[in-house]
Amino acid sequence: MKIFSLTGAWLPIPVLILVSASLQAQNLIVNPDFDTDVSGWFAETLSWIADDGGGPSGPGCAEISSDLNNGGVRHASSTRVPIVVNTEYFMSGWAKLDIESLAEDANLFADWYDSNGQYMGTSTFYGLKPDEWDGQWHEVTGTVTFPPGAVEATVHFGVTTPSEGVGESRARWDSMYFGLTPLIFSDGFEDD
Repeated sequence: MKIFSLTGAWLPIPVLILVSASLQAQNLIVNPDFDTDVSGWFAETLSWIADDGGGPSGPGCAEISSDLNNGGVRHASSTRVPIVVNTEYFMSGWAKLDIESLAEDANLFADWYDSNGQYMGTSTFYGLKPDEWDGQWHEVTGTVTFPPGAVEATVHFGVTTPSEGVGESRARWDSMYFGLTPLIFSDGFEDD
């Protein structure tokens, strides 16, 4: 197996060992796994579920819900984290829709702020694919590069509500990550 950096150059195995150990430590999110609670995340309708973890973490997860069916996204927000401009960040989380609810999607996105704490912008919304609206856990991933002037970011996960109807929309999230884009792995033993 060859291991490539983001520039496409191959890395020797000792470098991989050092880098892979530090990648996990670079997760900037507080309480990314929800193993015991949802502390470090903020929303009006955020609950902790003790026995339904997804992804590589333990048994707990967060559930975001809404009965305000206006076609919007009800979201939970992380605490603000420091970022570096013109640097690509990777964000991911494991999500599943409650198929008994009215939920239309699960979304992951980020906002950024200047040194005065003023909102500057929002990233692309990343979500589940329609064939993943099946009540099973699926990974949602995306990237964001922050513009000049940004010094902090907030990561959000949410549930998309229908534009009409009566009932609740629910999505569960777990194993959140926000940090430097990890290495890209390639199968095969071919030489360059």
